[in-house]
Amino acid sequence: MLKTTDNLLDTILNGSGYSTELKLEEIELQQIRSFIKDHACRVISQLNPDASDKIFTISPSVYHKYPELIEHDKLWTKKNRIFPSTYTSQIKEFPFFKKLTKIFGPFKIANEEGIYAEEIYWRLVRPNMKTDIGPLHRDKWFWDLGYGSIPDDYFRIKIWISIWCDPGKNGLRIGPFSHTESYDYTTENRGGLLKPCFDENKYDLNIVPLDSNPGDCVIFNDETLHGGVYNSGENSRVSIEFTMLLPNSVKN
Repeated sequence: MLKTTDNLLDTILNGSGYSTELKLEEIELQQIRSFIKDHACRVISQLNPDASDKIFTISPSVYHKYPELIEHDKLWTKKNRIFPSTYTSQIKEFPFFKKLTKIFGPFKIANEEGIYAEEIYWRLVRPNMKTDIGPLHRDKWFWDLGYGSIPDDYFRIKIWISIWCDPGKNGLRIGPFSHTESYDYTTENRGGLLKPCFDENKYDLNIVPLDSNPGDCVIFNDETLHGGVYNSGENSRVSIEFTMLLPNSVKN
């Protein structure tokens, strides 16, 4: 197994709980941007063919400028943001994925929604829209509540990659070493689904915003606290995410 300067796996499991060491190559970034445009246009065209021609054919970062064309909350459920398996297969051939395999060894991609065998999905956060931001949470809480399942003797690591962003004005916030602490959470029904609800004001937290550029990657422990940064930029922020499944044997 390839050892990086800081040993990514050890950093994620026993260190700060996350790493920003890796990033996409420019050609990979552009390819994923084209996948998002194509996928989004297909989804939009099912409801409003005229809208798909005006929005994502230019750039998802200007999506918010056409609110009259789309019912955002109804359209962009998580299931509608999962890449078709044909795109996922191509992404898995990227040099970036080969780097992940060299660092961590062979891994699977989690099936979280039961639509495809492996699922990579994208997220869009409009400017000045608090409802678009993912609240502070641990991914583990969702799994504990029954979102997806993993094979026996495997553990999870999350990958988040910035695709379009205004550096310093939107992105991801994360809690260094938070995976080593104990936190309580409650649950609430949102959209017919039971989801974790975390009161971050209850704790003295150290949460830092990550100043990500397009193509930058964050790899983190699924017990690391993280959430979206309020988008104070002029453009919509778009990212992709997936969960790596690694055999417990790589911890040894």
